[in-house]
Amino acid sequence: MSAVDETLNERAGVRLPDIAEPIGCHTGWNPRHPAHGAPWLPAPFVGFTRFAARLPRQDEYERRVRDCAARLATARYLLPEDVGWAVDNCLERYRVAAARLAR
Repeated sequence: MSAVDETLNERAGVRLPDIAEPIGCHTGWNPRHPAHGAPWLPAPFVGFTRFAARLPRQDEYERRVRDCAARLATARYLLPEDVGWAVDNCLERYRVAAARLAR
């Protein structure tokens, strides 16, 4: 079993923006059931309520994930042409989390 940090996300490996600036728990080993919503997201993603108190404003979250993606591209862990995709992926998860928390 992988070691996890205080957000219950894995510590090891390259931490892409959605792991470095989490708004939920990502569990790559557990497939997402379509009945739970957002089945198109590439990584299983749960635990929104755990993050409710620390959910930043969307513009602040976007700035953080953009900065993280830029650092990863500079370090050559992320292709420059994939920076936009990584940020968009994070923002889609943000919208899903914000909608769930608004219920």
